[in-house]
Amino acid sequence: MCGDEGCHAAVDTGTSLLTAPSKDLKKVDEILELNDDHCKDFASLPDLIFVIDGEEYHVKPKDYVITTYDGGEEEDPGVHTEEDVDGCTPALMSLDVGKPYGPLWILGDIFMSSYYTIFNRDTNQVGFATATHKNSE
Repeated sequence: MCGDEGCHAAVDTGTSLLTAPSKDLKKVDEILELNDDHCKDFASLPDLIFVIDGEEYHVKPKDYVITTYDGGEEEDPGVHTEEDVDGCTPALMSLDVGKPYGPLWILGDIFMSSYYTIFNRDTNQVGFATATHKNSE
């Protein structure tokens, strides 16, 4: 989505969702075609794949789709199953950041729920490892 020049990413524990430049988010929305008819089978949606330094990081639909049940929003994406889903929305929002810092994606809690994240302030590096959760697939 970022084109030949690539884009920047920030990993932020203070951001709940994933943020993307509006033009990229529009493309994601078109690919997902997420609407109430698709909410019942949201688990069949594709993974969101982020390529960082040549490594692929997958975020599964159960983690990036926020579902509603009986008119209320689930507190944590991925907690509920597809049964009794009233509606859903991707856990993404647009944020346009200009050059030199953009285009910028912010990998917030939605991303970090899938990956153990280590911040090394001494070297200004971030490292990822696949997170293992109790009761996970």
